[in-house]
Amino acid sequence: MAVNFLARQTQSNPVFFKMPIEVRVHFTDGSDTILQAMNDINNQYYTWIFNKKPNLVQFDPNDKIVLKQSTTVVGITNDQMTKGYFQLFQNYP
Repeated sequence: MAVNFLARQTQSNPVFFKMPIEVRVHFTDGSDTILQAMNDINNQYYTWIFNKKPNLVQFDPNDKIVLKQSTTVVGITNDQMTKGYFQLFQNYP
């Protein structure tokens, strides 16, 4: 199973701020793991592959980033489908 994560900064000044980020992934078996990555460029895309099914993703789980506004979109894809860009929208009745 793959977890895809896009880190995008939006700030009022044009300078990009390089920083480490943490993402916690919870799995259906009750376990979790914290992933640490360096955010070097804006719109940086990360993919992590696991041998068990993730069911929740938390950005900055320990609140180390002081000013933040984040959106997390969770979805399931096949491993063969990880090479594209996917976006989930609100369901329609």
